[in-house]
Amino acid sequence: MKRMIPIVDLTGVITDRPSNTLTLDVPEDFDRSALAELDAHSRVQYRTVYGKNAVVPGFTRPLSWRVHGEDCLVSDGSAGAAQTPGTYTLATVE
Repeated sequence: MKRMIPIVDLTGVITDRPSNTLTLDVPEDFDRSALAELDAHSRVQYRTVYGKNAVVPGFTRPLSWRVHGEDCLVSDGSAGAAQTPGTYTLATVE
């Protein structure tokens, strides 16, 4: 069984996620009310604070590599060791 790590979403709800849940770094110009999507070519697509769409290279890391209080984009899909396409939402590691 995987170790569970609590995260806090934008609404303040705390949920426990498996330690191998995929995460992405938050781009500097990321619109914090938006979602990000990782495609099959390891590109992150997101909306900027300027209202524009952006595409940047993305590299996933497991949630267990994050530190308490760190903001990151957390996979909404199933956890796994391999980088997989999907939607990511902003959360803070509890």
